[in-house]
Amino acid sequence: IGLRAFYNCTALLSVEIPEHVQNIGANAFNGCVRLQTVGIVPNGDLMGIGDYAFSNCGISSFLIPEKLNFLGEAPWMGSANMLTIAVAEGNTSFRMINHALYDMSGETLIYCPPALSGEYTVAGGTTAITEYAFYRSRFTVIEFPESLCSIGDSGFAKSHVTSVVIPSSVTQLGKSVWFGCNSLSFVNLDTAEGLRDLPSSTFSGCFSLRSIRIPNWFQSLGSSTFLQSGLEEIVFEEGSRLASIGAAAFQDSQLKQITVPAGVQTIAS
Repeated sequence: IGLRAFYNCTALLSVEIPEHVQNIGANAFNGCVRLQTVGIVPNGDLMGIGDYAFSNCGISSFLIPEKLNFLGEAPWMGSANMLTIAVAEGNTSFRMINHALYDMSGETLIYCPPALSGEYTVAGGTTAITEYAFYRSRFTVIEFPESLCSIGDSGFAKSHVTSVVIPSSVTQLGKSVWFGCNSLSFVNLDTAEGLRDLPSSTFSGCFSLRSIRIPNWFQSLGSSTFLQSGLEEIVFEEGSRLASIGAAAFQDSQLKQITVPAGVQTIAS
């Protein structure tokens, strides 16, 4: 099934994928907002699903068939009704752990259905959370294990999380990780000893975030870090090593006062 084959077919309600189809191209069903059912033969020939293939659809469940060994970026991004995902018996590339889709090693969390709600604990042993894994998630509390090393672009963007505590094991954040989290009101960076930078748009659009403390080991704030957020106060720890602040870092925020650390050399425009 080729690229964008059924893109934006807003009247499409269901689809049956023929047994011998081997690949579903990028954006193939993206924007099929009324699509509720995708029939996939568990032991069929499907081996690959492209980027955003089922994004912004109305589906609530999905089956990973036996032969599937490739998933592109964020295949179900924006499909807010997704409640369950299952992996067919015999699949050697993916597995389910605590309602989330992982690679077979159990170290990389690929996707967690956003229609689940309440509190969630990421499984111990998880080292990476991929891009858009919890996009628009309804979980209000998500706890991270000390094994976690990285979170991909927009990993929790537009989710319902109310607080964030980053473990010391995390050394890499992608862009826009908590972008547009309207309910996020508390962020603790004091435990984030493995980070040196806040990438672009990390907390952009977080309207409920009023204050934040930046530990002295942080060296840069990326562009648009707090763009259009509710931020009123930012405190830099004594001895701050901050050297640069990216363009529009505080644009359209509610910041009332700021003392820029003495070591800052660049505030970009």
